[in-house]
Amino acid sequence: MVDGYPGLGYVELYEYNVWVCRQGDETALPFRTGAPPEAAIRYNGFFQFPKLADGNYTLILAQPLFFARSRIIPHVAIENGQWVQQHIEPAFDYSMGRTEEWDPEWASLWHQTFVARGKSITRIKARLAGTAARNLRISVHADDGTPSPVTWPQVGNAKVRYTGEGNTYLTDIFVAWTSGEVPTTPGNRYAVRLSDAEGNADFTPFRIQGTAENYDSGTAFKNGVATDFDLHMLICSDSDGTVVTKGIVEDFNGNLLAGWGNEWGQSFTAGGHSLAGFDLWFAHDQSWQQEAVVTIHREDRLGEQIGPTKGTKSAYQTPGSGWMAVPYGPGEVVLEPGERYYLKLQSAGMNCYLAPAASEYAEGIAYRDGAVLPRDLYMNIYEYDEQAASVVPSGPLSVWERTPLLINGAMEEGATGTGGQIPDGWIQFRLSGSPTYWFEQYGMAGTKAARLIGGAINDTVFDAGLVQRVDGLNPERTYQVRGHLASNLGISLLHWGMIGYDLSGQTANPNAATVRWIPLGGLSEEWKGWESPALRPSASGISVWLRAGTTSRSHTFFVDFDEVALDEIVLEETPSRLELY
Repeated sequence: MVDGYPGLGYVELYEYNVWVCRQGDETALPFRTGAPPEAAIRYNGFFQFPKLADGNYTLILAQPLFFARSRIIPHVAIENGQWVQQHIEPAFDYSMGRTEEWDPEWASLWHQTFVARGKSITRIKARLAGTAARNLRISVHADDGTPSPVTWPQVGNAKVRYTGEGNTYLTDIFVAWTSGEVPTTPGNRYAVRLSDAEGNADFTPFRIQGTAENYDSGTAFKNGVATDFDLHMLICSDSDGTVVTKGIVEDFNGNLLAGWGNEWGQSFTAGGHSLAGFDLWFAHDQSWQQEAVVTIHREDRLGEQIGPTKGTKSAYQTPGSGWMAVPYGPGEVVLEPGERYYLKLQSAGMNCYLAPAASEYAEGIAYRDGAVLPRDLYMNIYEYDEQAASVVPSGPLSVWERTPLLINGAMEEGATGTGGQIPDGWIQFRLSGSPTYWFEQYGMAGTKAARLIGGAINDTVFDAGLVQRVDGLNPERTYQVRGHLASNLGISLLHWGMIGYDLSGQTANPNAATVRWIPLGGLSEEWKGWESPALRPSASGISVWLRAGTTSRSHTFFVDFDEVALDEIVLEETPSRLELY
């Protein structure tokens, strides 16, 4: 599902597309979704893909025109006809999209503070209700400990955009950067600054005030003074373990068409360790429904192909244009940072949009039917920031011997209480909201268990959990993660409980692409257990993650975790199937 998340400010999604592709297939066709003109629009963001074959899948969540950064979700395992629910969070650090109200008293300087979730800001959208400023300057500033963001130092370069002037025709104002231009540290506080690029003219953004959708971890500042409302704004970051190597950083221009062609190409220089996906916008004089075959090559269109061939189908945008994307799993297309590669897309014929001048990409060249184009293609290319983990055996495991490695996985050690206590050996993390950590006799057999609780009891939505890293592991040996959870309301679209692991061992980012999350369903107060396949770390450590959250303040919601383990295992026999994790 792709659902609303009031804790981050969005309660519905519109015109989002999801592509799903099985890892390792040579001719896998990603599924597509969209809202053709005759279909009713559903704002709840629920997408269903029936009759999937067994395998390990990667998803890409993309919105074409409105500058929301695509999100890559790897490691979605489908086995034995399972019904799998995957909770997907768009790559938002902050999102407020209401346009019902604004401050009637205009000002020349506005800030919105927020807590970073990713390593780099790559997209910001703002919208004004009225303005005397012709051009808006948008910049990011880091909290330096002073109370007002007016003096906070700027991070990266600012962007300037035309506002629309006055209040007769105002629309979304987009700015964007490629990864690394505006670096941030997850968990630290920043502010987006809106100011007149040419002087001190006043303007007023749309805002949201006094509702359950207000942002929990920041606020708006007007002329340097804190307010009790939040600004209409979208902030996207590299929070999913991927980087934007080649990105669109300028508003779309519908007149920039390359002309008809069957083979399209874009060269790029790798910034990550493996390809995560791309998205591309095109036009067609007959229909938006088009198919294409995609291959990746070294150097240029005639270079050696690396990785599998992928197929894709387009999603609807207008009757004569579509949005096309392909996701890749970690390690499917291995890249060397700094080396040149070529993405080739072959179709029965279509007309691709070109990037505006401000989005020129110095590290690559676009092609149509083998001929160089004057501009780059209107597309984004995403890469995994870290190296993929080892190939390990998977399937039904027959374990001969186990060696427990996790500290206090049984959740029995540590001071108990209902005021923030957690079991010994574990570390808290929080993505949003203010959940309460409890540690009492909630366990499977009347023993202790860790509890995260929120919702109506403390009037907060939340997304938080516990993490623990185990060091000193050997990439040539085999390991397994196990765990149990129970919840008072059951797992649904509004509430979730998950167990995860990360073969890189990192503990800083729950949304990193290297974390594999397993949502565990079940009835109310019913314990649900899970075991991972056989695992091998990418270096010397594995981190174990426990996560819970809710998007509703209407009910108290909690999740209990108990009997969690990370074991070194010796198998009785080698399983017959291999998968990449």
